[in-house]
Amino acid sequence: MKRRRAQVGTFYLFLLLSWVFFAGSQSHAGSDSSRKSKVAGLYGALMGDPYPSAWGINAGVNLFGFTRVHAGFGSLSILTANLTAMNVGLTVFVPNWNLSPFVSGGYNLISSNATAFIVNGVTVANAPGTNLGSFVVQFGLEWQSEGGFLLAGLYTLPVGNAVWNGAGAPGLHIGYMFY
Repeated sequence: MKRRRAQVGTFYLFLLLSWVFFAGSQSHAGSDSSRKSKVAGLYGALMGDPYPSAWGINAGVNLFGFTRVHAGFGSLSILTANLTAMNVGLTVFVPNWNLSPFVSGGYNLISSNATAFIVNGVTVANAPGTNLGSFVVQFGLEWQSEGGFLLAGLYTLPVGNAVWNGAGAPGLHIGYMFY
């Protein structure tokens, strides 16, 4: 019950922050966004992509100024267990906005060296080297400057996998789109 309240509270906080930020960004609507001028780059993630890693590095290419395809690698270490995650995904933005809400979908492949680990109180049996797949949906707010600097706050929700389903987490992306 507490987790559900936290997720609902996070969603309402996201809506409030979106409204505050977009009130100031309306002057940018109608002009080309910086996603069209700086289309390829790298960004680091803290609790973001790929899920469920503590840190990750991602490469992305902006398509059409309002979509991005991305792929990444990340890791999470808990005591003696190490999780490694790789992902591919697609992110959609509001066209022509440098500061934009976004929705992203992707697929993560997760492997572990542990024979068992616990996710949200559920023990997951896993033979070392076995891969677990997980679809994720992310929503958040991203700003990409004219110079290519990228900053995003997001929330990730895994879907379609009973083990990871509902074990969402907030995250942060920081990077640079250089080409």
